[in-house]
Amino acid sequence: MAGRRRGAGAPLRDRPLGPGGALVLRHRRRRPVGAVASGWALLLAKVHVHGQPAPGPIDPAPDSVEEPPRAAVIYNPTKVLDVPTFVRHVDFELTGRGWRRAIWLPTTEDDPGVEMTAIAVRKEVDLVIGAGGDGTVRVIAAGLAGSGIPLAIVPAGTGNLLARNMGIPLDEVRALETAFEGVDRTIDLIKVSADGGEPDHFCVMAGIGIDAAIVGEADKDLKRALGNTAYLVSAAQHADHAALDTRVWVDGVPVLRTRAHVALIGNVGLLQGGIQLMPEARPDDGKLDLLVASPRSLRDWVSVFTRVLTRGNRTDERLTRLSGGSVEIVVDQPDSYELDGDPQGTCTRLTAEVVPAALVLRVPAP
Repeated sequence: MAGRRRGAGAPLRDRPLGPGGALVLRHRRRRPVGAVASGWALLLAKVHVHGQPAPGPIDPAPDSVEEPPRAAVIYNPTKVLDVPTFVRHVDFELTGRGWRRAIWLPTTEDDPGVEMTAIAVRKEVDLVIGAGGDGTVRVIAAGLAGSGIPLAIVPAGTGNLLARNMGIPLDEVRALETAFEGVDRTIDLIKVSADGGEPDHFCVMAGIGIDAAIVGEADKDLKRALGNTAYLVSAAQHADHAALDTRVWVDGVPVLRTRAHVALIGNVGLLQGGIQLMPEARPDDGKLDLLVASPRSLRDWVSVFTRVLTRGNRTDERLTRLSGGSVEIVVDQPDSYELDGDPQGTCTRLTAEVVPAALVLRVPAP
């Protein structure tokens, strides 16, 4: 370097040695402080003095230590029958896998999971475990839409339709194993609005007509005691449910006008008992599926049920199947409607559109 004094920056091997080989550091008047500092810096270089290596540079401490992952557990205490055992199962999995303690968020009668899911999103957890029926799962999924946080389902309801359609075990222990050992699959959600009101989402199916009346008025105690049989009892009670003058638009185009008993919008198609109500429905195809049943007589009902049970895809005036990106259903008088088996009230207009790849769902590894 220009202006450097000879010797001040000379290599150690060229400097004079004293008795015993010790370095001789010559003192000079008016020696700049920088030169002295440079000499001491040379002593710290990786050279051998008296056969001992000088210390090397000290590695800087890492900026941050990565924390173990954390889960939020949102559960419906009226559906999880043995909460203490469920808590032990979850804690066992977390401890054995090096996760932090979970954030426990029970739903309430007043809040089926909306605020609980919002807390999990604000905390930026690594996983949400949702334990409950299809209604609880639907609320959690709606809150997680677009967040990228995976949802693991522990089925604890009567239908558990999303779990059945996605191959998630219905057994609690195996479902928790899937929560930590499964793979992430991105699926669609369906955004829905009744009579132009605040939009909501569903994962499985939404309907207006007799199916909504059946699920809405199925006795809760009977469901707890008899399971799906409670819906058959409710169906018998609504056998005389009036057909509705129904108009349907798909992707903004009018496609159907009929007197319908059932109008169902589906994201998936499998019901309890392995019944494929909508054989073409896929949870990640960017489409929703529509089924409209318009039987006029007992013989028509038998024909409709037979085609559903045999997975027949034929469409006629009694059974119509359609698909698209959006659908609008308008009926001539207010009737019950439901989202994923949860009654929502009544409406005359139901609109729905697919939200592609909205939810990350933890499913069993292939």
